[in-house]
Amino acid sequence: MVLMLRCHWKAIVAAVLVAVTASTIFYYWQKAKKPASLGKTVTISRGTIRSLVQATGSVAAVHSVDITSQLTGRIVEVLVAENDAVRAGQVLVVLDGSHYQALVEENWPRLTVAWQKFDRAKKLAGAGAIAAKELDQADMERLVAESEFANAVAQMEDTVIRSPIDGTVIGKPVPSGQIDAMYTLDAGR
Repeated sequence: MVLMLRCHWKAIVAAVLVAVTASTIFYYWQKAKKPASLGKTVTISRGTIRSLVQATGSVAAVHSVDITSQLTGRIVEVLVAENDAVRAGQVLVVLDGSHYQALVEENWPRLTVAWQKFDRAKKLAGAGAIAAKELDQADMERLVAESEFANAVAQMEDTVIRSPIDGTVIGKPVPSGQIDAMYTLDAGR
């Protein structure tokens, strides 16, 4: 009977091992047949994609232009603000031009008189009434008067500061009433 018990014992252990192995194989075979769940299933539809990016840092222009006045003067009017988009040729700042306007007004009569003297000397030289040296002197005075008048007009025009490029004003412009001005423009749009 002891021998028979020992034989049954071995048969029972073998049967249990076969049953556990068979059920393990069956479990993994069934699991492999099902697709793995990847998440929530949704229906595809056409729509707008909205994305928001929040970041911390600083922004620097790739290209920038420092704009300064050719003249020193009191700022009368500032026509732009920080972060304003500007176009090439747009007026940014107007300086006090009263002194330069006076120079233009002062040089205009000088130029007129110099032209009159030159025209008279030209007629007299053509008639042989004056020497060529006097005609040359009148011509030189005319050229000097033209140069002084052109310089006064250029200075008057320099009281209006314009943007040389399309871009964006970076930094706060100098307020009205201050002397001189310096601006930085970003060349990008």
